[in-house]
Amino acid sequence: MSVTFSIPNKRKWFLYEPVLTVKKCLELNEGLIRFDFDPTDKNFSFNQFLYAKLSDKEPYPLLGINGVSGRGMEVSYDSQRKAYGVRIATPATVKDWEIAITFIKTLAGKLGSEIIHEDGTVFTVSTIDDFDFRRDIRFGLRCLSEKSENDTPSLIFGVMRPVAIDGKLGTKLLNADSPFEAFDELMMKTQYSDARSARLSFYKQEDTDALLGVYMLVQDTPTILPYKPFVEFGYQSIKNDDVAGWYVALMARRTTQDTDSYRSIGQLTFDDFIAKLPESKYEFLDALYIHVEALSKADLEMLRFAP
Repeated sequence: MSVTFSIPNKRKWFLYEPVLTVKKCLELNEGLIRFDFDPTDKNFSFNQFLYAKLSDKEPYPLLGINGVSGRGMEVSYDSQRKAYGVRIATPATVKDWEIAITFIKTLAGKLGSEIIHEDGTVFTVSTIDDFDFRRDIRFGLRCLSEKSENDTPSLIFGVMRPVAIDGKLGTKLLNADSPFEAFDELMMKTQYSDARSARLSFYKQEDTDALLGVYMLVQDTPTILPYKPFVEFGYQSIKNDDVAGWYVALMARRTTQDTDSYRSIGQLTFDDFIAKLPESKYEFLDALYIHVEALSKADLEMLRFAP
């Protein structure tokens, strides 16, 4: 679910203004960055990243402000309709909406264009502030709250990582004194945690060829793990039913000066890991993911040998 606004490109005689590059988009408002890229990717090109036109191809850039945006805004250009599109996910945070509306106003003002809601309603730079985005946030939370207890939690994507919301959490957010502040708090907690997401790898067991999923839990590192393992986004070729077993590898720092070097000191089934992990060592971030505090080597050894 989402809401999209269109801003027609400026036309002068028979020509339109050149389509904006990502760099030009980022310059429209102070503090904007692009979230949907991985600079460690060996195919990553900084020039392509900055100077690609919005009309080039998908995926469209996800823009926002670091430390402020929860879900960001997707910006695109429709070459056939000669119009820019700004898409805001449902539900988004109040800050997401404020950033998006500021961006829309700046872009529409630059082009001297009207602003067209997906239902055909026309706004101007002067009237777009009247759009009731809180109604859309409430609608999104209501949809999430209607999931039954047996339903798999919905995964909504934030600027940094996915967030799992089931009916119980959705209802809690919707019934809060301020649903908007409650949802904003959830998104900030999940997107800007001090923890790293546990690395998930898949291996085939040598003797049986069974597929195993293994999460890495690293010494002295706050870590985000699912409370119940599943094939996460990014592994489209693997289904949950393909995985014969789930494990957690306990990674301790090597006793050398190289503090970035680790070795496995043991492996637990995921169920055993959760059963042995003291409740004081973790908290739920959402309906599915937990934040595990930084564990010492002694903590890892305790997990390894606990009955």
